[in-house]
Formats: sequence, C-alpha cells, structure tokens
Amino acid sequence: MNRRTFLIQSGSAIGVLGLGYLLVEPPEGPTPSPGDAKPPSHRKPPTALLKAALERMAREQKPGIAIRIPKNPDRRHTAGHTLLYYLNQMDSGSLRLFAQTVVICLESAAFDDEFAGANPKHEIILFDASRRAESGIAFDFEQGWQGFVPALLALVQGDGDRRLSARAASIREKSPAELMEALDRLSTEAERAQVAAQASRMAPLLVYEELQPTQEFRRKALGEILRQYVESASPTDPGPRLPFGIQAGAARGGCGDTCQERPEPHMVAACGMARVRPSDRDFVRYLAQ
Repeated sequence: MNRRTFLIQSGSAIGVLGLGYLLVEPPEGPTPSPGDAKPPSHRKPPTALLKAALERMAREQKPGIAIRIPKNPDRRHTAGHTLLYYLNQMDSGSLRLFAQTVVICLESAAFDDEFAGANPKHEIILFDASRRAESGIAFDFEQGWQGFVPALLALVQGDGDRRLSARAASIREKSPAELMEALDRLSTEAERAQVAAQASRMAPLLVYEELQPTQEFRRKALGEILRQYVESASPTDPGPRLPFGIQAGAARGGCGDTCQERPEPHMVAACGMARVRPSDRDFVRYLAQ
C-alpha cells in the first residue's frame, strides 16, 4: 500500500492515543543510564493533559502508552496519521490495543520531562500511574507504520503476555466474585450484559481471556464485548477512540491531502474526478502544552 492510499483510507474523523513501529531495540529495551533519564525528584507536576490520562489509567486499570511527537517538521504528522489509520481500521489487533491502553501524544521536550526513566532514544514508552517508564521502543512512523499494532502489542503485553497476565490477575483479584463468575461462563445474555457493563474497567482482563484457550462461543462473546466497548466510546472525548493530545477532523474533499501538522499544508482543490466525501480525508493537530 502506498502512502497516498494509506491516507485516503484513513476514513472517519476520530482521535487517538498512541502509535508506532520499526523496532530498533527489543520491546524490553535496555535500562537507560543515569545520564539518559531525568530522576523523579526533578520532574514538575504533570500537565493537565497528562493528569487526565493518569486519572483514566487509575480508574480503568490500564497501562499508559506515551508517543513522542517527531521533532522534524516534515515528519511530525506521521505519528498522528498512523494512529488515525489503525483507529479507522479497527481490526482484531487494533481493537485489543486501544481497548486495553490509555494513549497520549506529547511534544519531545515534555516527553523527557514527564517520565522517570524514559530513554531519550525511545519514541514510544509504556508507563505506569507513577509516571515511571516501564519499557520503550525506538520507532520510525514514516517507514514502519505498517508494523504499528504488532509493535505496540508486544510492548504492552510483554514477552509471553507476562505483563497482560499480571494486569488480568490484578483486575480479577479486585473484582466482585459474582462478576468473575459471569465472566467465566458468559453463557447467557444476562451474564454477557453484566460483563459488558464493566468493560471499561476490566478491558485488559477481557483481552487476556480472549487470548486463552476457551470454548468458541465464549471467545466470540469476549470479542463482541470488546468491540462494543470500543465502538460505543465517544469520538470526541479521550478514550478508546480518541487519544489524549490529538485532535482530528475531516477535510472538505478534492485532490491532495491536508494536515494541520504539515509545515506547508497541501491545498485541497475541488476536482470533479476526484471529489471525496468529508469523511474521506483526515487532518491532524496535536494539542501542545
């Protein structure tokens, strides 16, 4: 798929929380040297944007993914376009990724200030509620965008799904026994509705259960619950369909591509042969703080 086709297929006007690919280092990444990372005592209080993301992480028992907005003005739009593309695709991998994480995009300088232990060579990090970077990867959004979802899932879930397994166990331990019994069965409409009502605060557990050996009817029910959770989320409030730190919308149609993050935005000319609907192109604007 060429770049133009990629942008044209980025359909609906929705926002996002994270993105990446082209692993230069393994998902577990080396521990940064003391000179690489800013110690926690030197960090300022979180910005309002990050504070809101941290609150959602705590409320929904999810890990955070931070995306470093590229410094290069010719490439800074690539991170946002990658996110939009996979949010619009919403295949099974994208669904699992955005359901179980809270994603935020930050300018490079803020990125280094906000997270303890963040490696300045990483474009994407996994972080916890204390703003500690657990791991990270180097990523090229322009050349490696097609591997975004596998790269992020490997980072978030860990080798052999060990991180996902630990989150699932923690959520199960904190949840009411009656809810867990319904989750383990999912054999009636009432049980499925009971679990679906709590999907926002137990999504990592739902993803984990869907990946385990189980009866086909139960796997299908888990997939439907996850899809319903993501697709019913607001496209205008940060969540599974809108990341913290990004705004997105539709262009007005015509030839060419438009993006508020390009150094010289392309003109979109009215063209009878190439007329497109408003939802056929997206623009991206980062919310710098």
